[in-house]
Amino acid sequence: MSLVITEQDVKFIVNRQGKRCAVQLSYKKFRDMQKELERLAFFESPPVQEEISKSVEDLKKGRVIRVSGRNIDQAIAWLNDKD
Repeated sequence: MSLVITEQDVKFIVNRQGKRCAVQLSYKKFRDMQKELERLAFFESPPVQEEISKSVEDLKKGRVIRVSGRNIDQAIAWLNDKD
């Protein structure tokens, strides 16, 4: 799910000086935003951040293999050898 909110989705509340000071949106849009933020929060969790760091280190050290559908068996064997 990709969440996009445009100015048509919200109502701006303005103060006496005519400046926007708040936004009102539908409950459905709010829930969609909340679900998207929860989904993205997964990537901020310590275990996931640790795995991402390991992956970045693997890339830096060249521990990578490029595969296509033609050599998928080679890729599976390479992954199994990493255990």
